Amino acid sequence: IIEPFGNMENIDSIITAFNVLDYDIDFSNDSIFIAAYDSTYQALMAAHAGSAGDNSYIPMDWNIKKYAQLKLVYKISPFTKLKYTIISDDVVYQEYDRVFKFNPEGILTRNRRGLTQLLQFHQSLGSRTFYTIGLTRFNKHYDHRTFPKDEDDQYVHRTYSEDRWPYTFKTGGANNQIFERNTITSTIKTDLTSQINPVNMIKAGFEFRQHNLKYSDINLQPYSNKIAIDPVLDGGRLDSTFAMDDSTIHSSSYEFSPYELSGYIQDKIELDELIINIGLRYDYFDPQGQVLADPSDPSIYNPIRPENRYDDTNDNGIQDIGEADVSLVDRQKHWYENTSAKWKFSPRLGVSFPFTDRGVIHFSYGHFFQIPRFQLLYQNPDYDLGQGTGNVGVVGNADLRPEKTVSGELGLQQQITNYLSLEITGYFRDIRDLTGTQAEQITIYGGASSYSRLENSDFAYIRGIVLSLSMRERAGWSGNFDYTFQIARGSASEPEQARDAIAGGQLPEVQMIPLNWDQRHTVNLSTSYAAKYFGGSAIAQFGSGLPFTPASVEDITSLVQNSGRKPATFNVDFRSYYRPPFFANNLTIFLRVYNLFDNLNQTTVYDDSGVANETIQITRALKTNPTEIFNTIEEWFNNETYYSNPRKIEIGVTYAF
Repeated sequence: IIEPFGNMENIDSIITAFNVLDYDIDFSNDSIFIAAYDSTYQALMAAHAGSAGDNSYIPMDWNIKKYAQLKLVYKISPFTKLKYTIISDDVVYQEYDRVFKFNPEGILTRNRRGLTQLLQFHQSLGSRTFYTIGLTRFNKHYDHRTFPKDEDDQYVHRTYSEDRWPYTFKTGGANNQIFERNTITSTIKTDLTSQINPVNMIKAGFEFRQHNLKYSDINLQPYSNKIAIDPVLDGGRLDSTFAMDDSTIHSSSYEFSPYELSGYIQDKIELDELIINIGLRYDYFDPQGQVLADPSDPSIYNPIRPENRYDDTNDNGIQDIGEADVSLVDRQKHWYENTSAKWKFSPRLGVSFPFTDRGVIHFSYGHFFQIPRFQLLYQNPDYDLGQGTGNVGVVGNADLRPEKTVSGELGLQQQITNYLSLEITGYFRDIRDLTGTQAEQITIYGGASSYSRLENSDFAYIRGIVLSLSMRERAGWSGNFDYTFQIARGSASEPEQARDAIAGGQLPEVQMIPLNWDQRHTVNLSTSYAAKYFGGSAIAQFGSGLPFTPASVEDITSLVQNSGRKPATFNVDFRSYYRPPFFANNLTIFLRVYNLFDNLNQTTVYDDSGVANETIQITRALKTNPTEIFNTIEEWFNNETYYSNPRKIEIGVTYAF
């Protein structure tokens, strides 16, 4: 049993005990071993005074956010308006990386930037008709690297990151990945609304989206003559100018430009005691990608089939003298095939009607079209696969079909009193063509190995009921209570779940299993109070345990995926504000407390116990007589990332002008 982690103060700050070039320790000093069993960081530092670390406390889970928004509105006439909005969002941050907790210089620094521009033209054509034309450009950028671009010479050889002792945090090295992704989406959208008569209101619209995707993923590698080094004799810095090209498994890049088209028409029919919304939507998507012409020979840079490697003029299967190599340019002419466009018509229907002066029944049914995430379409476009036998990897599929969802709900809304209302809604969602790896593996030429390709092989079914009780504002007080019972089952929770089972020597699931988000019981309770100059609110959330897959026991070769349940979770957030009257409501002082009661919810659990603070792995680890130099076995398994965030308090001031 692991002692609870307490308030987890070491997530926010940690002593810099080592740096990226630390590698070797003088084990002749017995004080090192003595201090290693004292879990305090001061003792650890005393034992390792010769380290290059500077003993300072630094944050390891931080962010710096810069946000700006500008809105301009020009009223051309009483019936015509032009609006322009620009939003800039720039975040630099680090995510806590536990294995680098003693060597924080080695973790990634991340940057997320977004720039959104919206130009909207709105015009009324009389009292019954109006239309809107909108132009939008959204630029989203993300990158991460350990060192800034002007400090690329700080990267070190991967030898420094090697785990030389089990159950030990890294005392050197750095993350050598340089990743960058940029997405630009340009949109033109038009909508027209017209109340053509007292009964019918028609809505129609058209939208076009053009995407531009750029992706680069590089893992810095040493020169071929520096693969193995002696850190003492050879030094540790890595020449970052030597980056592998896309012909290796250490680098991948692509650029694609998919686009979308959609259009809809809807009629809202208002009768005496019945309101009907009926509509039809058309969606069209062209991924503008490529797929392999011959999946059995995936790598264009390292082909296997003889005819793809050399010109076998005498058909003897051997490259004889004078038979020229097939160039990369020649292979590019036939290696890939273009993907096809996908389209779908989706009907929608909604009905509501009152059965009393305080009660309404509503019903809706519709089909929905969801394009796959771009990450799934263009994953591993170079077809970089592992070596060896068996299943050696998974690749994306730019020819995936969009997901299809059939959704419906039936609800009852009843006004109990002038201030209290009750709503009960039952719903279902049937999702088909989910992306997965349940399909048959692809055998690589020669038959010794295979790989998986993402296909539309999974499905899911979700059903549930929601009970809501709402209290309108009365004497400053208001509140809401929501209870949801839901069952979410499907063939797989993650696209690569079936492939991972195969790679682990197991069979993929062939039955419906609880999905990762299958939370059966969810309760949300909120209450708020607002006075003239001050107010506050509290939100309480309870959730029953999410699924996890228990570890197999000796007499069971495999267990059903997600057959276990994690502990339930509970959280309360509190917010309050005060507006001094002498600032004319322009100034607001606020207090926000997240996780008010500092409850450590167990978000991840050990699969042998089903909880975060108990595992048989400690006993197994101790039997190996491990070296506990820098941390104890208990510290290794007492994983603070298995818990939700501790209490966080924010105090601030806003000023509106």
